[in-house]
Amino acid sequence: GINDVWETRDGALTWTLVSAVSPFSGRQQFGFARTGEGSMFILGGHDGQARNDVWFSFDGRKWYQQAFAPNVDSVEENEVLHAGWDVRLGHVAIAGKKGSGWGDSGDDEDDSVYVIGGVGTLDGEFGSEVGMSNDVWKVPPVRNNSGFWVRDEAVLALQDPAEWQRLTKNAGWTPRYGHACASRPDPEDDTENWVLWLFGGRDKDGYKSDVWNSEANFDPFNFQDIYSRTVSRTAEIRAEASEQTDPEEPV
Repeated sequence: GINDVWETRDGALTWTLVSAVSPFSGRQQFGFARTGEGSMFILGGHDGQARNDVWFSFDGRKWYQQAFAPNVDSVEENEVLHAGWDVRLGHVAIAGKKGSGWGDSGDDEDDSVYVIGGVGTLDGEFGSEVGMSNDVWKVPPVRNNSGFWVRDEAVLALQDPAEWQRLTKNAGWTPRYGHACASRPDPEDDTENWVLWLFGGRDKDGYKSDVWNSEANFDPFNFQDIYSRTVSRTAEIRAEASEQTDPEEPV
């Protein structure tokens, strides 16, 4: 597997090698998120087996494995070097946005990180996927005295290690992996609330072309199937237009 890191400063025209070998294992189909303060995260993925570790960096050169508090239902008592969600690949990671209301910190920037969907194992044959999910997880930021997401040799212990929270086990769309997500301000809301969009992927029945979005403030319990709703409404509009243009019956 490959674990190099590259950067570009001119709109992807030229690339510079930042790190030829990083401390995290070479992997694919991992999640990546960047917070408003510039923190970068690599989450899970597949390096020969599915993972649920999380790595953090500010500059792409130095990477630190992030420790977390064990989940409430975990038998572990001390900090653990893995996330609370199951091992997975093909998931999406995304960071909160300014004014999104996604986080609980009350700051202008919500630096919480979210993990959405994914699959536990994959051997390349359709139907062999095990552990596809449609859950949504969140971890709020935990900062040291410098005010940053970080845990390295200089930080022996965090008083309040971050803890992953499962926001929902079933977000409404079918369990899947290989999907994409994006966030944008709600065009129908003047308060700058952000909405999360989910596109396609692959579930137990095959490749998907559906589109979903959340309610304002990224409500994981209220995803809406935009694609199906749009198709249905388009059919209604065409039917109404057809009725209006039908010639009148002769008297």
